[in-house]
Parts: sequence; C-alpha cells; structure tokens
Amino acid sequence: MRAPSAPSSTPPCTPSVRRTRSRGPFYHAPVLILISGAAPGPWVVENCALAAENLMLAAYARRLGTCWIGYAQQYLTTEAGKRLLGLPSGCLPVAPLIVGHPTTFPPPTQRREPEIRWVG
Repeated sequence: MRAPSAPSSTPPCTPSVRRTRSRGPFYHAPVLILISGAAPGPWVVENCALAAENLMLAAYARRLGTCWIGYAQQYLTTEAGKRLLGLPSGCLPVAPLIVGHPTTFPPPTQRREPEIRWVG
C-alpha cells in the first residue's frame, strides 16, 4: 500500500495483520494491524500515519472500533518486538492498531464552528 502523496521512490507502508488474544497492551482485541514502512525514508512516518488514519475511518464506517496503541510502538521498534511479529530488521513499525467490535459507540462530540481567517 502506498500513500497517495508518496512519490514512487518512497518506501511503501506495509500493513501486517495478526490475530491476538493476548492480554498485555492489546486489550484482548481480536486483531492487531501494524502499519510499518521500510526505513529510512523521508516521509515514512507521516505516510504510515496517514494510512492508519484512513484505516481507522474506514473501520468506523463499518461499525468497527479501533485504537492506536502508542505505548506498544516503542517495543515494536526493538529487535525483540520485530521478532515477535516476524518483521524484517529494516522495517520501521509506526502504527500498531487494534480492531474489534465495540460493545457501545460514544455519542458524537459537539464541535465548535471553525474560525477561518484568510491570509494574503
């Protein structure tokens, strides 16, 4: 999967899907999706973050819950974390997302009207 804004020379963001029932940081979620990129690259983190956001929005549209598990991110960049998921050593894990069926959905958040100021 390549981010739409990425030039052809930018390494692609790669989703890895694993089924997980483990306790730990993944809250018994049935699925872990790890979006990662081939490191190094000028926009790897940004492109993978955009891919994660799009995945989370698409999941919500299908009535699935998602959560970006930020504190797992640091562990997954270690050799032990990469071995756990079978990732190559040159891979840069960016977005560990858990996906599942939530028991409830929170009501929409009230938003303020945006204040738009034209400059120039």
